[in-house]
Amino acid sequence: LEMMGDDYFTKPIKSDLLLSKISSILRLNKMRNQAAKKANYNNIEKQTNRQLEAAWKINESLSEKFRLFVPEKFLERIAPQGVESIQLGNATEEKITILFADIRGFTTIAESQTATATFTWLNDFFSRMNEAIVSHHGFIDKFLGDAIMAVFDRPEFHPQDALNAAIMMQTKLQNFNNQRQIYNLSTPIQIGIGIHTGIGVIGTLGSNNRMDSTVIGDVVNTASRLENLTKFYRCYLIVSNEVIKQIKPPELFIYRWIDRVILRGKQQTIDLYEFLGTKDNILDAMKVQTQEIFTLAIQAWELKDFATALNYFQKIIDINPQDGVAQFYLELCQERLTSAELII
Repeated sequence: LEMMGDDYFTKPIKSDLLLSKISSILRLNKMRNQAAKKANYNNIEKQTNRQLEAAWKINESLSEKFRLFVPEKFLERIAPQGVESIQLGNATEEKITILFADIRGFTTIAESQTATATFTWLNDFFSRMNEAIVSHHGFIDKFLGDAIMAVFDRPEFHPQDALNAAIMMQTKLQNFNNQRQIYNLSTPIQIGIGIHTGIGVIGTLGSNNRMDSTVIGDVVNTASRLENLTKFYRCYLIVSNEVIKQIKPPELFIYRWIDRVILRGKQQTIDLYEFLGTKDNILDAMKVQTQEIFTLAIQAWELKDFATALNYFQKIIDINPQDGVAQFYLELCQERLTSAELII
């Protein structure tokens, strides 16, 4: 037994008992082999399950990380069958609203800090802006250095989603500026926003070796141009007439017409509006207060009655010196009147 024997006999040995013992031992050995195979199979199965579970967790983790770079709403369009189905050229065309936001004077701010310090407050700033955008059914297409390009695609409601997001972005910006000392920012951060509604193509662009998810179309270019014009007209938010025409219900939103222009690279004129908020969330109460005077001033400007327009714009500045659009037109009226005097 110490030598691993299964049994032993004492003499005299009986043949029938010997055969029974041998038969029993063979059956026992067979059962042992089956048990060993089953145990080995179970071990392999458990190991395989552990490996599959680990692989699944890794895949889930990678998918979650991937979604940080490509928003879920993008994946729904460019990878309807899963991430593996992404191909170059996958795209859908639809009516959307694009919001561009840009930090004013970013280069000057960045020059006064280390790159690491700039990255730190930028990430906090972008996180707050993202909260405002996502909470109103939008998603960020790209972070362009110090700028944001956001897409709003909720059927029938995307124009007002973008406007409501812009209102919350202003609130988030104020909260950020109230805490800017922790980032050693001496002056408040200011941004400009442009919003336009139109047809865009959402899909993958690039090559088989390097592709990117993006939105292209005139709607993107126009929104970017409108954001640039906020610097020219010295205001926070400019929207196009396409946005104004599609907001629902229109009476809840407050805005004022500021100009009709031909944007760079385009042939048709576009009406520009400064968005002032909603009945419940006013962005600039002083501009709303002087809206009737502003309308009269613009009407006089359109009629080329620069003296009357100048008088109205001056009244607005007396009430609200921070009205950049009124200041812009006041200076234009002064230039026109001075030029007329020189000609005479």
